[in-house]
Amino acid sequence: MAKSRVRRAKLPAAPPAPQLALAAKQVPDGDDWGHEIKIDGYRMLCRRSGDDVRFISRNGNDWTSKVQPLVECIRRLTADDLIVDGEVAVTGADGVTDFQLLQNTISKPKPVGLVYFIFDVLHVGDLDLKPAALPERKAALKEILRDCQTPALQLSDCIVGSGPLIFENARAMGVEGVVSKRLSAPYRSGRSDAWLKIKYNQRDEFVVVGYTDSESVDHALGAMMLAQPLSDGDLKYVGRVGTGFSQATLKTLRDRLESNRIQACPLPTVPKDIPARDAKWVQPELIVEIEFHKRSTEGTLRFPSFKGVRDDLNLADLTQEA
Repeated sequence: MAKSRVRRAKLPAAPPAPQLALAAKQVPDGDDWGHEIKIDGYRMLCRRSGDDVRFISRNGNDWTSKVQPLVECIRRLTADDLIVDGEVAVTGADGVTDFQLLQNTISKPKPVGLVYFIFDVLHVGDLDLKPAALPERKAALKEILRDCQTPALQLSDCIVGSGPLIFENARAMGVEGVVSKRLSAPYRSGRSDAWLKIKYNQRDEFVVVGYTDSESVDHALGAMMLAQPLSDGDLKYVGRVGTGFSQATLKTLRDRLESNRIQACPLPTVPKDIPARDAKWVQPELIVEIEFHKRSTEGTLRFPSFKGVRDDLNLADLTQEA
């Protein structure tokens, strides 16, 4: 049995930056990898010190007030001092996590139905678990949640080996994809190939640079113009998205974009597929998640569909292309 790498340390004043996964095209095979269902939610690290519980987003913002029902659930755990990592989500009637449903839920003053899917533990008591291998961290997490009586806190466990088979079974379930993790690796902040994310459909985050109004519904959104940041600081236009919205989202997003209007197009050149009289430009700040079939040879998205707003991300978080 491998020697434990757990070490004694005081509970940090704040959670570290989260570990992030690299996008991959294939699920790794072999018994040195564990595989988890990819949860469609907001990534959150949670720190508890006695009754003080804080939920921190992936870029360091305090979201505790937005997920208040989960705070009381964490306080019921027997571990007084801990830092755990997971995804805050909402499940639909089919049991699959739904990002747009999560956004509609979390925007309410008293959100009901939030679930914290916990997949890792970084610290418990006076022990720093980050250097430990994944199976040891999972064992510690299972112990923390062993007597948990609330469905709002769920263990997101991993299955060892048989990666391609797990991927196909997950596809049949209708989930977004899987996350594969190297079992021997410690928990390290930042992106590395120790964690890989594999999705069925292409899905990515983009910044909104403009919009058009609906032709059929007053004061509602017609479509959003999207862009992706380049390494030289410019924005590359990737097309428009006009599907995937609920009626409530159409009006809410339109109001939000209207308050962020600017006169000049923020792109290097005005896209040819947008009539100048219809375009309304905005400061490139709002990040949205889009699912699409593929990209054209020019880089525009084919059959894009809106999945949700990513208030947990900013422009610097987006993947940059050369």
